[in-house]
Parts: sequence; C-alpha cells; structure tokens
Amino acid sequence: KNSYSSINTAIVDGRSESSDGLNVNECTLDSGMAGNLYGALLINSHFKSEIIPVTTISNILYHILDIGITTGQGLKTNYIQYESFSNCYLWGPGHGSTGIVKTVFTAYDMYPDQLSQ
Repeated sequence: KNSYSSINTAIVDGRSESSDGLNVNECTLDSGMAGNLYGALLINSHFKSEIIPVTTISNILYHILDIGITTGQGLKTNYIQYESFSNCYLWGPGHGSTGIVKTVFTAYDMYPDQLSQ
C-alpha cells in the first residue's frame, strides 16, 4: 500500500492522519497535502500514465479546497486561506495560498474532464 492510497483512505474516511502518519489537514507545499498533490501530478506527468489514480488526485484536490474554505471562514474572510507554521499568509510562489491554488489549477489543467464533474 503506497502513501497516496493511505492519504486517499484517510480523506475518504474523514480521519486527520493517514495510516503512514501523514497529517491530511496540513496544506503546505513542502510537507502537506498541496505537496502531495504536486507530487502526484509530477509522477503522472513524468511517466505519461495514470500511476496515481485521478480519483485520488481529485479527493486530495477537493480536500485542499475544503480546508482553505474552512480556514477562511474561521478567520472571517471571504476568500480561501491556509495556515502554515502557526500563521496565515497569502503570497509566495512555493508556499502560501497562491502556491497552493496554483497547484490546484495545475491539477485542473491536467485533468479538466475528470475534475469538472
């Protein structure tokens, strides 16, 4: 069983941690779900094959969006917001909400038919 399968199962089951110890509610690009999403996209793009199932990519993507919406609502803002290392910030090409949302758009660009349903 691989990490992506473990992450997908945790998301579907509503758990905050995968069976291999990953926090599925963390969204940073370097150690969270956005990084895992980017990794899945990179693997599938590199091998030009669906190594990581699109259903898993879809579950991670929508989970990331749900976390951003919930965080934004909790901070009483009207936009998607992500927390990282005990604070929130918006800008950053590799980190922050901008980097996370760019990764979400990259997934949509790769799988527009599957992710628009």
